[in-house]
Amino acid sequence: MTCRAELCPMWDGDTCPCETFGIDPDNPPRSGIFTTTAREDGFAAAEVAISTAALLLIGLLLLGFARASAAKTVVTAAAQNAARAASHTRDAGSASSAGASAAQQTLESKGVSCAPAVSIDTSGFTTQPGQAATARSHVTCSVPLSDLSVPGMPGSVTFTADALSAIDTYRER
Repeated sequence: MTCRAELCPMWDGDTCPCETFGIDPDNPPRSGIFTTTAREDGFAAAEVAISTAALLLIGLLLLGFARASAAKTVVTAAAQNAARAASHTRDAGSASSAGASAAQQTLESKGVSCAPAVSIDTSGFTTQPGQAATARSHVTCSVPLSDLSVPGMPGSVTFTADALSAIDTYRER
């Protein structure tokens, strides 16, 4: 066996790379890429199985993140609807109940299952007509992880959102 270093792109002039990389010097690779003489038969099935499992896990994680993002968007919409409903009422008492009802309806209609904590800041109803005022809402919702990703997964994720809506400046309060 003689080394054919002129065919080897890794020849450094001193040592034969064929011995280092396990290449048969009498039968060097034709493409110039080193190949080993070790057998690699039967590993394709294992590689496919591992790759499939990894891709499935990544897909499930992406699905969970997408559903969590959608739930956060629904909680934000619930806060906006609560503030809007509160600002359309005539007094602070009905503003709180209208806001809580609007938030609950929004969450139910979009399929987010949680018991929301809705608080409405009704301090804008104490201002005199002719002055700018707003109704603020704060919605907190703990969504079970089993609803977001894999059924049966323990734990929950809490989403919060704030919104405000202008109260009609010239309307009697």
